[in-house]
Amino acid sequence: MSSSTLFRIGGIAAILSALLYVVSIGAQFAGDPGGMGQPVYLISSVLFLVTLGVLYLELRSTAGLIMLGATTIWSLTIDPTQPSGAFGPLTVIYGLGFIAFGWAQRSSARYPRLLGLLAIIAGALAVIAGIALIAGASFDIFSLFNLILTVPFVIWLVWLGWIWVKSRAAVAQPA
Repeated sequence: MSSSTLFRIGGIAAILSALLYVVSIGAQFAGDPGGMGQPVYLISSVLFLVTLGVLYLELRSTAGLIMLGATTIWSLTIDPTQPSGAFGPLTVIYGLGFIAFGWAQRSSARYPRLLGLLAIIAGALAVIAGIALIAGASFDIFSLFNLILTVPFVIWLVWLGWIWVKSRAAVAQPA
């Protein structure tokens, strides 16, 4: 598979992941009619993992492996609508990984600096939410931070996807 095809697939996955994530949040706010929120969230998460894999191939961020692992666990084993003791630590790890990816993107000449800054902001909010939950804050506080970080996260995903789909300026680096 050529690198341009790989990045187009990653771009489409990023955009679809963002859209499905917003749909899953909307389903939660609507009381999850028909139980569609969780399956839509899981599909969004799998597409997000594809996006992270492509981003990792490009940036080769060592700390990104931490995020990839935490996101895999987070996405595939945790129901975001049910509070769990694992939420806090996994959210902190996820946030730190997101900050690392954002920093690598911000430092790269291949991407607009604002794109990396959006990832850093989303990651910082995730770290704060995770620490708040570990410190004993209510799940409502965690949910509020999660809702706030959704804005830069979704903008970042759609923008990244658009860059990859529209024009492939970056090339995967050999290992």
